[in-house]
Amino acid sequence: MTTAQLNTLINKIKGEKKATLVTIHGWILKLRSAAHTLSGDTRATRLIRAIEDPLTRLYNRRLSDPIETVVLLPDLRLPSQPKRVNEPGAMKGKVASTKRAKISGLGMVVPKNLTAADLATMNFDTFKLPGPVGEFLGDLHFNKTALVLHGDPSSGKTFFLMRVVQALMKGGLRGKLYLLETGFTRRIREWSRFLGLDHSVEVADDGGLKEIQQDAARKDIQYIMVDSWQSLGVPSKEYEQLRKTYPDTIFGFIFQAREGGQIYGGARPLFDCSMRVHLKNDDNGRIGTMEKSRHGTEGYKLDVADMKLTKPE
Repeated sequence: MTTAQLNTLINKIKGEKKATLVTIHGWILKLRSAAHTLSGDTRATRLIRAIEDPLTRLYNRRLSDPIETVVLLPDLRLPSQPKRVNEPGAMKGKVASTKRAKISGLGMVVPKNLTAADLATMNFDTFKLPGPVGEFLGDLHFNKTALVLHGDPSSGKTFFLMRVVQALMKGGLRGKLYLLETGFTRRIREWSRFLGLDHSVEVADDGGLKEIQQDAARKDIQYIMVDSWQSLGVPSKEYEQLRKTYPDTIFGFIFQAREGGQIYGGARPLFDCSMRVHLKNDDNGRIGTMEKSRHGTEGYKLDVADMKLTKPE
């Protein structure tokens, strides 16, 4: 969503005196999408919060009502507009905040008593990351999106995970990379330099499930990538719980395999995830295959080294 489209949406909402709950729900989803797209624009973020917060409170108070219920809208007051940096009269030396903000409150709430007719009119805002990795991952959205990487030893899982982080960074997202298995090493440093990872990527070589949960709840974190799940020392059922508790955080985990190919902790994450990539090291190089995808890329193959993408015929 562009700034002009956001202004049009806000003017439309402010021009209404009443609306159905399902209409309000649609507005909230559009505002949430705009918050992710325009969160580098502090003015846009303030406008979104000023409109979305009272709508969210109203919607949550009426969750038990039928979705076609018409309700009076609250008085939506827009915040005053501060002077922008680099405009005449603005303070010198200050830089506009570039923190990406996740909107708290609803999550991806679906109204109660939703019908198939309502579902047919719902809009789902997706985005695609840049480059071959973006093509490989497909059309993403902030709703329980989760990646599982598994495969042979020395097949390039950690480097591939860092490739995903690079694509997320280039897509304008902020997040955190947990290097629990490898830690900080010279090789990791060189990979980070090669990929051009910057200050928008937080890194840690220690932490557990509690720390990941705390990071997922942060408004300035949009994705969390972890190498590896086994280093957390928790049951695999916690993987799905993370997706459900923090649906607007994109997760990615490496799952190490036992001898014979089975992953540690059980196979459930292989089916709960929205993307499953198998890494294999053979004569053709280190190749990632999209074994499962809810984002339209099942069967895609990506060379970890030269980023050559191959689509199924």
